[in-house]
Amino acid sequence: MLNPDEIAVEELFFSRNVKTGIKVAEMRGVILAVLVEMGFAIHEYTPKEVKQAFTGSGNAKKEQVQKMVRLILGRDVRPDDAADAVAIAWCHLQNRKFEELKER
Repeated sequence: MLNPDEIAVEELFFSRNVKTGIKVAEMRGVILAVLVEMGFAIHEYTPKEVKQAFTGSGNAKKEQVQKMVRLILGRDVRPDDAADAVAIAWCHLQNRKFEELKER
C-alpha cells in the first residue's frame, strides 16, 4: 500500500456549466479539507502548468497529454482522468526536483 506524504492536485477550472462547477468545487473542498486534516501537504498546479511540464506546451490539447502519457509509460492510461492524474504527478515531480536544486 502506498503511503504518500504529499498530494498534488490541479486547480479547479471550469467555464461552461456553472452548476456542475459548483458541485465539483464543493466536493473538492471537502476532499482537500480531509487531506489537510490528515496532515498531507497539498500542492496545486494550474492546468497550464501541468500541460507545460508534461508536454512542453501550456496550450497542449487533452489528446497531446494522453499521447505523452502513452510515450512515457509505454501504454494507454484510461480513463482520461487517470492520464490527467499521471500528468499532475509528473508536474509535481518536476517541481520538487527544481526546488531541491534551488536549495543546494
